[in-house]
Amino acid sequence: MLLAIVHDLKKAEEYEYQDIRKKCKNGHLVLGAAFIREVNSEVGNVISDEELDDICYSILCHHGNSEITVQGIDDILLNQADILTARL
Repeated sequence: MLLAIVHDLKKAEEYEYQDIRKKCKNGHLVLGAAFIREVNSEVGNVISDEELDDICYSILCHHGNSEITVQGIDDILLNQADILTARL
C-alpha cells in the first residue's frame, strides 16, 4: 500500500505548466526515491535500510521502461497498477 501512495509523490514537480501543455523538467522517479530517503532520515530512520532500498527500487522501476527493471512481486504489481491507472 505504501508504494501505491508514494510512487508518484513528486510527479507534480516534474512538469512546468504553460497554457495547457506539460513539459518534462526532471524525473519524478528519482525525485520521489530521494524524497522518501530524506523523509525517512528526518523522522529518525523508522524504515530499515533494506526496506528503504526495496521501496526506492520499486519507485525507480515502476514505469518498466528503464535500465532498472521490474523484478519482485511488489515491482510487478506497482508497474501493472500504474499502467492500468494511466489508461483510465
